[in-house]
Amino acid sequence: MLTMWHKEAFQCDDHGVGKGFIFVNGKHLKSNTQVSMVNVYASCNLQGKVAFWEELTCIKEVQENITSNVR
Repeated sequence: MLTMWHKEAFQCDDHGVGKGFIFVNGKHLKSNTQVSMVNVYASCNLQGKVAFWEELTCIKEVQENITSNVR
């Protein structure tokens, strides 16, 4: 998997890689809007899907806490 962006259009503030996904958080510079992007490749078996969603949910909660503390 690969995530790319143009430096003049998007400012990356945080990023990470998990088992089956890549996430990037940052700002769309033209609109000054916070953006979160996630590229996903989920497992075909149920155990893998459950583990994937648990990890992704934890990252989402951490990011929400960071964002709410910045405001």
